[in-house]
Amino acid sequence: MATSRTVKVLALSAGQTLTQLVTLLSLVVLARFLTQEDLATYRQTLLVYQFLAPVLTLGLPTALYYFLPREQGRERSLVLTAVLALAGLGVLFSLFVLAGGATLLAKHFNNPGLAHTLPWFALYPVFALPLLALDACLVSRERVLWLTVFNVASRVLMMAALVAVCLWTRRPEALVLTHTVAMACILGPALALMWRACPPASGTFQPNLLRAMMRYGLPLGAAGILGAMTLQLPGVVVSTMCTPREFAVYSVGAFELPLIGIVTGSIATVLLADMSRLCSEGRKEEALRLFQTGALRSAVLLFPAMIFLMAAAEPLMVGLFSETYRDSAIPFRLYLLTLPVRIVFWGSILAAAGLNNAILLRSIGDLACTAAFAVLCVHWLGYYGAVVGLLCALYIWSTPFALFRVAKEFRCPPIRVLPLRQLSSILLCALLGALPVYPLLHFPWAAPLLQVTAAFMLFAPLTFLLLRYAGHLPSLRCLRGFTLPARASCSGT
Repeated sequence: MATSRTVKVLALSAGQTLTQLVTLLSLVVLARFLTQEDLATYRQTLLVYQFLAPVLTLGLPTALYYFLPREQGRERSLVLTAVLALAGLGVLFSLFVLAGGATLLAKHFNNPGLAHTLPWFALYPVFALPLLALDACLVSRERVLWLTVFNVASRVLMMAALVAVCLWTRRPEALVLTHTVAMACILGPALALMWRACPPASGTFQPNLLRAMMRYGLPLGAAGILGAMTLQLPGVVVSTMCTPREFAVYSVGAFELPLIGIVTGSIATVLLADMSRLCSEGRKEEALRLFQTGALRSAVLLFPAMIFLMAAAEPLMVGLFSETYRDSAIPFRLYLLTLPVRIVFWGSILAAAGLNNAILLRSIGDLACTAAFAVLCVHWLGYYGAVVGLLCALYIWSTPFALFRVAKEFRCPPIRVLPLRQLSSILLCALLGALPVYPLLHFPWAAPLLQVTAAFMLFAPLTFLLLRYAGHLPSLRCLRGFTLPARASCSGT
């Protein structure tokens, strides 16, 4: 029996919440026990993979979402073909690193330590890239709970190994090797889960399926590839233009708030199929209303989180990562400013309407604008200018382009694409809830984390009451149907 949208969203969100908390905990330990130079070397090693991995996938994980529900009886062949192809693409990364890429990147990033860590990391993509097929396989086969349990368990295993090795050796080379070995151990159970999720049938590598998936995945996946590279690009710019110490301070603070993927990503994943169906049936207004509902569901969590963390940034950075990383509050606050335009995944509504060319054009513009603005802003402002460049790209190009393209497709004024009145009300409730907590956060009356905890215990119930009084929280009970009042659609006020 098909799993309801509510259960899927809650399961995906819960799993991502736990995995992100585990990731944050491991970063806290590494930041406290490694020098800034060693932390920079370790995270820059991972950055190389994170920046290049989207290119290496060739859109195959995206294609699996499309082909698995349609190719009845050939599910195992699809999965096997995708996994083997991804492993082969990982080999290309390994050859690049071992054939001189490590030395080249170490010189380009102004960090000689990378020449020692990257060779230990060379095999990591061979194990990590095939794992990217897991989400598509288990979600398509209605095994969301399996996926949640696996993601949490594997991330806990990775964190435990990294923390143990960090406390034992405190060397970035050992941490990188641990990453590779742990990923090799995780891959086996992941392959077993994918195999079991598919109906019993013979599975063979089929080149014709690979060609079909690449034909579908490359054009559509190109946008995802460019989007993933865009998010990593500010870190690459800081690596090439700043010192390892500055990159360490930047990387601790300049991370995407996990709630974006947890809330917005889970909702977008679940709603994409329904929006596509509604658009194909000519019911575009209903599809847009579903999109708007997702925006409100995200905003009622993300806006309060943004406001509170904006106020608590400095004591939070000090409390988690030590006084050494107090300046990390600057890029952290700047990254929080991306949230107002990221309460939705614009690619979901564009894909549902069949506007793949618009998605690709927007992604190309995102990468180009982010690169240009990041380089200029780092030159003028220093390492945190990379986030300023990302903000410029989001607010000057990316969001306006998506807004006007959706408005044109759905025959709606741009100002009606999102329920701005309700969103403004949610933001106002969060701002009012934050006013009384300011003294608790900005006067040194206790340890930093105690200040943050006390402030949150005041902020959370106060904001909850304000949101409830304004009528935003009761709508959460309608999550099962993802419905919106008529006034939130294009024709509404």
